[in-house]
Amino acid sequence: MSELTTPDAVREQIAALGAPLREQLQNVEAAYTAKQAELVELRETREQLRRALRALDPSFVVPVKSKAKSNGGAKKQVAEETLRRMEAWLREHDGDFPEGFAASPLSRHLGFAWSQATASAALNILHDEGLLRLDRRGLGGGKFYKLVAG
Repeated sequence: MSELTTPDAVREQIAALGAPLREQLQNVEAAYTAKQAELVELRETREQLRRALRALDPSFVVPVKSKAKSNGGAKKQVAEETLRRMEAWLREHDGDFPEGFAASPLSRHLGFAWSQATASAALNILHDEGLLRLDRRGLGGGKFYKLVAG
């Protein structure tokens, strides 16, 4: 007949089985942290290169990833003139929005000449061009942007 084991002995056996898994998890966590740091560095380098290229070559256009949407992946188009006028308006009224720009508050601001849909699309495009940075997300997922110096 087999010898009965005590609860302490069972706990020790279970802990011994988990030790290699804990070590493996620590290794994966360390590798994940290193890759995240590398990704942050690559993003910063990419943005510096894009800014330099935009400054040196006006024809340089930042490649934009297409997003699958219900409308077949098409993004709302905003005229280049509208983008430049909106950028100038944002720079002029930067002090009116200390918490950052979001499409909904912008569209309610006196003197803002565009719809909320146009504002949202334009803010996304200006962000893709590196003229705005995403500062935070508000309640409901609204994106709040701030101007990039330049």
